[in-house]
Amino acid sequence: MENLMVGAFGWNQAGWLESFYPEDMPEDWRLDYYSQFFKAVLVPETEWQSWTNDDMDDLVEALEDETFYFVFDVVEAMDDEIQARLMSLKARLATQAYGLLCHDNVQVPDALDKVYCVTYVTESETLPEQALGWSWQYGGMKLWGEPLGYVSTLIDDGKQQAEMLKHFMQSLPEGREGALFLVGAPKQDMAPLKNLKVVGELLGY
Repeated sequence: MENLMVGAFGWNQAGWLESFYPEDMPEDWRLDYYSQFFKAVLVPETEWQSWTNDDMDDLVEALEDETFYFVFDVVEAMDDEIQARLMSLKARLATQAYGLLCHDNVQVPDALDKVYCVTYVTESETLPEQALGWSWQYGGMKLWGEPLGYVSTLIDDGKQQAEMLKHFMQSLPEGREGALFLVGAPKQDMAPLKNLKVVGELLGY
């Protein structure tokens, strides 16, 4: 991955129907439209768990750009049903089913760890003992595992956004030029999100 790719928490946020999507755009066109601006999305757990096989086929058909990445938000402990669902998503979406963002004490079995890029996030005071390798701490969030930027709320100020992105990019392992950066706010105004993407591009990321 050679660039910084910004993404939001889902692509169907209610506040975007007037501020982002063209008026009267059919719902099943929105993902393709979203993917013209952003190359990644953090899919809410309640959403990806509800997808049917037909839903997944529709996602593949909707995306013309293969360089688009789904990251699946994982909050609940992984039982057999959740594991099977995630394996099914990988089988149908292939490389576009990129990663898992696992909160707090969620443990990922080896079978999933081998096929997904797995990033862990916590708001605890310290990183757990198993947090080896890459890590990044910002705004109370602590991430480790596969390099991936994540904030639960996005600041509006462009200068502060630039400092945040610089801080993240400086944390990447040597030789790594890009990564995903996801904003996990379920009610995110579009203007600051677009601005974050532009700031990253102006910084050369």
